[in-house]
Amino acid sequence: MKFQKGLSLTGLMTWGVVIGLGAVLGMKVVPAYIEFGKTQAAIKKVVNQAGSYPSLDTLRSSYSRFADIDQLDLKATDLRFKPEGEKVIIEFSYDKTIPLVSNAYLVLKFEGSSKN
Repeated sequence: MKFQKGLSLTGLMTWGVVIGLGAVLGMKVVPAYIEFGKTQAAIKKVVNQAGSYPSLDTLRSSYSRFADIDQLDLKATDLRFKPEGEKVIIEFSYDKTIPLVSNAYLVLKFEGSSKN
């Protein structure tokens, strides 16, 4: 007796829903990680361009220019500055809330530093 092999209509629809939900979730989450990468890159550029013993106002205004160009949500007032020798380490942390459906949200927590 021959047994049929393959995918049934129910299995096809189930996998279609799973793949569709994964794609929608990915399309909502990936931009948040892209923005985090841009923020991290902007922080490192600010520190590298600042030179020795930079003032906090100079660092904030330099970051603000990068944030305006890249349309970043993190404001210069949310940055934390720690002096380390001649340079300054800039740290930041923020939460990104992504609406999924009606009252369901996904909260992503990002932390970064100019140190590494």
